[in-house]
Amino acid sequence: DETNKKQHALLRDDIVNCISTQYVQGSVTWWEGASIWEDGSSERGFIVAFQKDIMQMQEKNTQLDFVIALATKYNQGAIYRFEYDNDKLMRDTIAVLDDGTDAKVQVLRDDNVNMSLFSDEI
Repeated sequence: DETNKKQHALLRDDIVNCISTQYVQGSVTWWEGASIWEDGSSERGFIVAFQKDIMQMQEKNTQLDFVIALATKYNQGAIYRFEYDNDKLMRDTIAVLDDGTDAKVQVLRDDNVNMSLFSDEI
């Protein structure tokens, strides 16, 4: 709906602004993504990726705090953190406003997802 589109655009602007003012150019990148559930429903969002050396130079949770602050501002229940663990891609669900949503699962590729369902429109 219109409200979600407007909030999505505002969050995108905040991500761009925060990255450009708080991090060295090229050390952080972002792109739009979507969570797709088994029932076919989805939710658009953003992926923010930090270079490994930047993450090691700063306190461990600095990047996480940055993302949680934005999630809190935009009333998100939880965020996802993706990390490799023993050559497996893991998704860690971190509660922001919805206590009890914490979970850590392995991410598997699904070649059956119809990506044409997602347009570039916001």
